[in-house]
Amino acid sequence: MGNLVGCDTMGWTSEILRDSIGLEIENHLPGNIKNVWKRDKTGRPLLQMVEKRGANPKCRKEFTWDADKLLSITDTVKGGTINFEYDQWQNLSKSRATWVGI
Repeated sequence: MGNLVGCDTMGWTSEILRDSIGLEIENHLPGNIKNVWKRDKTGRPLLQMVEKRGANPKCRKEFTWDADKLLSITDTVKGGTINFEYDQWQNLSKSRATWVGI
């Protein structure tokens, strides 16, 4: 089965661009909206941006990783961070969100 590269349904169109291993790197949506992913060499997300052409990003999330664990997700547009903690067996044990101005 192949990778979906786009969708056109009753005038609603999406175009999906993928990297060499098939992971989504860009999704072009109606209204000049673009969802962009940057990934590390193993495919883990490092950055997600949702933007409209000619406007400031609507979403910009930065992902911070340890060797094999997600440590945090920071939304630089909305001003918040979610931090993740793990127990002695490396299972997710806690997440804590902090938001500026909330």
